[in-house]
Amino acid sequence: MIDISIIIVNFNTLRLTKQCIESIYKYTQGLSYEIIVVDNNSEEDCGDLRSLFPDLILIKNSRNVGFGKANNIGALKAKGNNYCFINSDVILLENSILKLLNFSATINNLGMIGPKLLWKDKTLQWSCREFPNLWNNFCPSFFLTSIFKNSHIFRLEHMTYFNHNEIKKVDVLVGAFMFIPKQVFEQVNGFDERYFMYSEEIDLCKSINKLDKTIYFYPETSVIHIAGGTATSNFNEMSIVSNESRIKYWKKHHSRIEVLIFKMFCIYNLAVKLILSSLQIVKTKNSFKTTSKQLATILSK
Repeated sequence: MIDISIIIVNFNTLRLTKQCIESIYKYTQGLSYEIIVVDNNSEEDCGDLRSLFPDLILIKNSRNVGFGKANNIGALKAKGNNYCFINSDVILLENSILKLLNFSATINNLGMIGPKLLWKDKTLQWSCREFPNLWNNFCPSFFLTSIFKNSHIFRLEHMTYFNHNEIKKVDVLVGAFMFIPKQVFEQVNGFDERYFMYSEEIDLCKSINKLDKTIYFYPETSVIHIAGGTATSNFNEMSIVSNESRIKYWKKHHSRIEVLIFKMFCIYNLAVKLILSSLQIVKTKNSFKTTSKQLATILSK
């Protein structure tokens, strides 16, 4: 077997995918690896990836099956002892994969490792999260997080109070770059394919946590995560999908009363946005119509 199987899902991000693969070939040395690209029936022709990168394994789905399922399809073809799930909008800056592999060899009971993520201008991107709970959803819903910025007490799921400069055990890593031992991925049966997009990495981390495996944030290597991909051009639609996925997560991992209270937070938050938007007090990326759809989605689930 080889050391690492690098799995990338492509959906209308051909330019970014090429850029990502080029950075992998440029910097990844000192280990054996394969690159698997799973294309989710993109409108763009990704066939030339094979001519550009002859060793590449390209899987073409006949439809867009979602992010988690596409990664699972890639994993079925993988031959590595470890899997690296990398978003197509990630760019390596150094030999990050070898550094993660070397770190993994020093850890017992490893579940997952993720590097530091940077924006395109190389400023810090928050990538560590706590598991969603009522408190870290109550605080942002009632603006306590905005009032008490960087507070550990009035926090949200994203660990903005943590400076991201030390190796740390965390609940969740943002899913842009996830290093997972093959055995662990198989033990949790991969990504839950009921999530089309969003929340699937939180669910995966929850499953790993239930195995008593440890998830590590490893800031001694960094990658650029451009973030957004095709989602930025369909922001309103993706906002609705995101809400649907969040509710699926809460229903899977929380009690009925907790789900009800969580939905009340969401309804309150969206209602405030609707009122402020209708009064033109604030402008958000979400349109009035989209916020209304989000509200309807929560009420119907």
